[in-house]
Amino acid sequence: MKLRRDVAGFAVGLLCGGVIFGGVGIASGVIATPLTESSQKVTLDGQAVSLEGYNINGNNYFKLRDLGKAMDFGVTWNNDSRTVEIDSSTGYVEEQKPTVPGAVSIPTGDASWCPPVGTVIDLGNGQTMTVTKAKDPEPELTVPANASSFWQDELPEPKAIVYENGVVRIRNLHETRRMQYSLFEVAEPGTKIYLGLEGARPGEPSVEWPWHEGMLQQMYLSGPRSKVWVDAYDYYVDGRYLFTEYNAK
Repeated sequence: MKLRRDVAGFAVGLLCGGVIFGGVGIASGVIATPLTESSQKVTLDGQAVSLEGYNINGNNYFKLRDLGKAMDFGVTWNNDSRTVEIDSSTGYVEEQKPTVPGAVSIPTGDASWCPPVGTVIDLGNGQTMTVTKAKDPEPELTVPANASSFWQDELPEPKAIVYENGVVRIRNLHETRRMQYSLFEVAEPGTKIYLGLEGARPGEPSVEWPWHEGMLQQMYLSGPRSKVWVDAYDYYVDGRYLFTEYNAK
């Protein structure tokens, strides 16, 4: 959606003020007209959209997730920092609710995720893992100044691979994104950087552990290529975090 960035900023600004729409509001093609004290008609670029509204003290409110879905901007909840995170550079992703009661779903965004000891993680298919040793805090993401020119900026799907010997691999979207940013700093213009190894060219990936930016950049500069795939996984054994594996092709 062309208006995604502008609309996201508009929604955030009004949300911080506590009022999303009061009376009649107009911005970036979004128009809200109250019909009664408890409902309102909403159009997006002239097209009617279905949004559940709430009238509180004469002001009209909408759920942030509903706005994100309608206007296609990212909305995630960071439980570690107790923060609502809004990303106008990514599209909306449906909230991943645990299929196992009491378990935590693997997050879909690129915020650092270091589940503490005792966290029960939903691995899918009714399987869970309880963290018995947590990983240390991860480096912050440093976004390149020209990041807007990424050829491909979508994160891969969250993924957990469970083995019979107690080993669990969980895709680390934060570190996958960091690999992309690091590679983009040195990649030739037009290089396609794929996130995730799905669909990668044949052959085993280059595995680097422990990894740092210079190793990935050196690998690329030793033989520049037009397409690169990067991916990262956290390794756990019986709930104990061991290391993060970094793969590149």
